[in-house]
Amino acid sequence: MKTLFSEGSLRRILNLYVVSLLFIISVWLSLAGQEVGVSIAETGLLHFGTLFLLYFLSHVLRMFRLAFLTLEKKERVLPLMSAHALTAFPGALLPMKGGEILRLISFFTVFRGAPQTALAVWLCERFADVAVIASIILGLFFFRINMPESLHLLFFVFICVTIVGLLSYFAASRILLFLNRQLVLSSRSRRGLTLLKWTSGLRKLEQEINRRLDSRLLGLIVLTFTIWTLEILALLLFSCRSVFCEQSEKFSELFVQALIGSVVGRWYLQNANPFGTYQALSVIVLSLVFILLLMLKGVFGSDASRKSRLARKGQEL
Repeated sequence: MKTLFSEGSLRRILNLYVVSLLFIISVWLSLAGQEVGVSIAETGLLHFGTLFLLYFLSHVLRMFRLAFLTLEKKERVLPLMSAHALTAFPGALLPMKGGEILRLISFFTVFRGAPQTALAVWLCERFADVAVIASIILGLFFFRINMPESLHLLFFVFICVTIVGLLSYFAASRILLFLNRQLVLSSRSRRGLTLLKWTSGLRKLEQEINRRLDSRLLGLIVLTFTIWTLEILALLLFSCRSVFCEQSEKFSELFVQALIGSVVGRWYLQNANPFGTYQALSVIVLSLVFILLLMLKGVFGSDASRKSRLARKGQEL
């Protein structure tokens, strides 16, 4: 399949993106530096470091989850993990899940020429997150933990999304199979051939999803549950020690705000309470680590990559 950009163009776009990301990080640090200092002073350096480490580890596990979903494409694992690291901070700032669009674009870039694979990986991740969050909220109900009314609404939304997602998946798989058979036998017009092309693409997407989940569903759920356990532990630790939370907040209310913040953007959390500062710092460090790795790869891997390109050209000739 033909790609929209050449390898050289993609490299230039990546360099421009990294420079823009560094600029955004520097602006955020200059604006939030005082708030970070206040947070460390209020909670203590050890407490601050523990919160930072928990949230940082949750993102490391998210990258391992991406690797787990693409085990048979080993050459794509590191670029995919880099895509997550480099889009985590901008994704945390963009409202209404705009960051997920940016993240999905980065997946399409990594799997250029195979859009169904990129979309399948993204859908598997998102569905696992929704299913695990719904089960966690169900656990809170089961143990009769005091919860605000807003959490009841969130539980209803997550359960509906999970059920609708499952039903849509199974219904679409049957409908697409039927449509493909009918269109292959009867398509003669341009419109019919266009519809056949779209249904074939969706059929490939379904097969990619099945391939991602084949013998990995349990591992995916365990990884996702561990990710959210780390994030909830960080939230619980913050609610137990934070001066802000001692004044008015309960853990369940903070949990609701964290879930809402994951939808409308982390800026919501930063305006609501200082927990967003810990999250932002964690993804900033993650981004900087991978930017450094990219720079080292550019310095030390340039000769090797040049030799490999020359070898490929020699084979072609």
